[in-house]
Amino acid sequence: MPLYDGSSGPTRSALAYATNPLAIFYFFLPKELWRKIAEETNTYPLACVDEIAQAI
Repeated sequence: MPLYDGSSGPTRSALAYATNPLAIFYFFLPKELWRKIAEETNTYPLACVDEIAQAI
């Protein structure tokens, strides 16, 4: 028994972005992910500021 017997291949929405490499990159990495990355990037130094200051 196959694990999946439905249709396969790229979706219409993925094909719409397929001609532009940067567009397909952003298609798979949505804005909400970039916002979360930025939020965590800004949170990390604040969480470690005491350790960084003591190391100086």
